[in-house]
Amino acid sequence: MKSIKGVYLIEGNKVKFIEVTTGITGEADIEIASGLGSGKEIVRGPSRVLKTLKDGMTVKRQQRGAGNSNANGGS
Repeated sequence: MKSIKGVYLIEGNKVKFIEVTTGITGEADIEIASGLGSGKEIVRGPSRVLKTLKDGMTVKRQQRGAGNSNANGGS
């Protein structure tokens, strides 16, 4: 049985599952080759959390704090 690959979009405060086609897969990143338009907000996080989501589920956004930024700080 083939599993469906997709992402959850954030629409208001609910999530909506959409099927996507993937491309290059890295250790922590996956290229979305098709199925997702630009400017869409998707849910990101650990797979153990993403696997608990269901279409239409209400979610709460978490903002990254300044200390959690991926920006390169100089010293």
